[in-house]
Amino acid sequence: MAALDEINILDRQPVDLEMLLRSGRQPTVEPIPIEERTPVKDFFYNNVLNSSGRKMADIARAEFNNPLNFFPATAVIGKANKVRTGIASLPPTLTRNPSKAEIKQNFINQHPPVGSIDSKTGKPVTEQLIKNRANAFEKQLKVPAVKNREELRMSTTKISGVDEPLERIIKTPEDLLGKVLVPVTGDRSRVISGGMDDIRGIPLIQNIPVQGGPNYMIQHAGSGKAWASMEGIANKKQMNMILAADETGLDPYGVYSAMGRESIDFSAPVATAMVAQLPALNIPKKHIKAFNETIRKGIGKTQKGRPDFVGLDSEDVFNQLLGTGGFSREGSGTLRTIVAQEMKKPRWEKLGFPVYDDVLKTINEPSLMDLKTGESGLGIFKANPSKSTFPELQHQSYNTAIPGEYFGGLTASVPPEIMFPKAFSAMSKEINSGGVPFPYSNQVGSLVMNPKLFEVADDEYVDQLIKYMNKNKGTNYAKGGIASLAHLK
Repeated sequence: MAALDEINILDRQPVDLEMLLRSGRQPTVEPIPIEERTPVKDFFYNNVLNSSGRKMADIARAEFNNPLNFFPATAVIGKANKVRTGIASLPPTLTRNPSKAEIKQNFINQHPPVGSIDSKTGKPVTEQLIKNRANAFEKQLKVPAVKNREELRMSTTKISGVDEPLERIIKTPEDLLGKVLVPVTGDRSRVISGGMDDIRGIPLIQNIPVQGGPNYMIQHAGSGKAWASMEGIANKKQMNMILAADETGLDPYGVYSAMGRESIDFSAPVATAMVAQLPALNIPKKHIKAFNETIRKGIGKTQKGRPDFVGLDSEDVFNQLLGTGGFSREGSGTLRTIVAQEMKKPRWEKLGFPVYDDVLKTINEPSLMDLKTGESGLGIFKANPSKSTFPELQHQSYNTAIPGEYFGGLTASVPPEIMFPKAFSAMSKEINSGGVPFPYSNQVGSLVMNPKLFEVADDEYVDQLIKYMNKNKGTNYAKGGIASLAHLK
């Protein structure tokens, strides 16, 4: 048996499940206590870990940095966590290997249906489009790592993780009357109770926390934490709250506005979940090396190289991505973004690397997946301009909390020009450096970039919001803000 210091994070021992079953081989360690069992953990423990891995897992389970139950954002993932490398090659299914024809048919079955809008082209899906993609996909199955990945993905169609039970407080347009509203942009991630153990059937080498986009404010209700971001951005947004309060004399409220679907790449769960799949995917070391060199050298003129990148096969890769274990927190989010945006490219997916869309669908809140960028109002918090931002010590992605308390949210998101009508009207009249009016996309971008935007919710504002929601969101609010919420029950 290799010494711990000789174990590589991507090394594994191939396992033939049928041979194991015929041999009658029994576990060599005590089973996991009943109260800790889950289907994913059972399968991971008994079939993914080799005997050494299971022994080390049992020893490590009681430790703070347990790899099977890793959660604390600030825990160090150091040499002691090499217990994770007791990974064995994951058998594709419990009974048999699906044929290429079956895998191809599964691809067709999972493809968005004819007539739906394709996320990549923006056009309706056609039978020919599905056929062309299925044929191209079938050719990729000649790559062993791709076939291995697709066999694993066939094991389930369920989204990993159980959402933490969070109760939204529904607010009506009238509830916003007399308040000054400040846009607070964020990603679309979920709050997953207990984190993720797999992505679409592919087991993760360690548990990955998912700590919320707009639900962050609900999760932390009563704690004085309303939002989290990196220090510089958090401070600018708090100054935005102070400005809004000073200029209007009203209480400022932060209104969640959705960033793009892929804005989540900065967030820790994306890159870490992709890297955590690698041991089970059995990708050749030459491709891992090629990826490492790509990150270190840079990507053309668009992305500078990161010669400091430790590599996907390094024991310190998670520490570097999270800014823990002696690695700087500053810049870790940028590195995560670089790694995620490179790994999701087709050139790597065709070599058997993780499927980015699986990660996106697992981590993002399903109800937010189809929102247009900038849609607002699903989450609102009462800001506290009298207090300063403060360190956020429990979040893997962000280091600073914005003070405030959860207020509630509209029954559905609305376009940003409806949530912030006067601000958008003013921006539409501005002239950019090219001498033309500010395009709509730039106006939406100002929700992120402009630290001085705010909107006073007066009687006129409430009336126009009621009209829009009654017409487009199925509400039945009476003019003047008196609401009928029967449709929400």
